[in-house]
Amino acid sequence: MQQIFPYLMSPHCMFYPQILFSDLPGQEIEFEVLDKNVQRDDSLGSCKIAVPHVLKKKFIDKWIRLDNVKSGELHIKVETLKLFSDRDKLEKC
Repeated sequence: MQQIFPYLMSPHCMFYPQILFSDLPGQEIEFEVLDKNVQRDDSLGSCKIAVPHVLKKKFIDKWIRLDNVKSGELHIKVETLKLFSDRDKLEKC
């Protein structure tokens, strides 16, 4: 899942993907920051957050240091939502 924000020197974006995942060992959410170019996209860094950590905290709002670059951080907000398949439970929410 990706979203492109063209021609921003200090990007500020609001990206709201909905991701379904389960609490399987080793699962991570990975964020990649790229400088989109015509010939080749340049990596500006990446970072990961463990799914079990997200599930335990329920809501995360923090800056994460980007890996494989001299400097850079990504501000993330992650919130878990419980899905209901039972219509009665949905109506009670």
